[in-house]
Amino acid sequence: MQNIFRERLTKTLEESEFPQDKEERLVAFAKMFSIRRHEANTILSGKAPAADLLMKIADEFEVKPNWLLGK
Repeated sequence: MQNIFRERLTKTLEESEFPQDKEERLVAFAKMFSIRRHEANTILSGKAPAADLLMKIADEFEVKPNWLLGK
């Protein structure tokens, strides 16, 4: 499931014109969701976040949480 989540989140970020540079993307993602860089890195590496943050991410990018998770 982590691979599907990572692939779909990456695709969503690319379609949203998020920075391509790994460090810039990490900083922008952490700032957007008011989370620490370590947590942002964990999520961007493919570990799905807790349900509340997953909902925020899905809402921000106008996708369904279950789609991000590959369900």
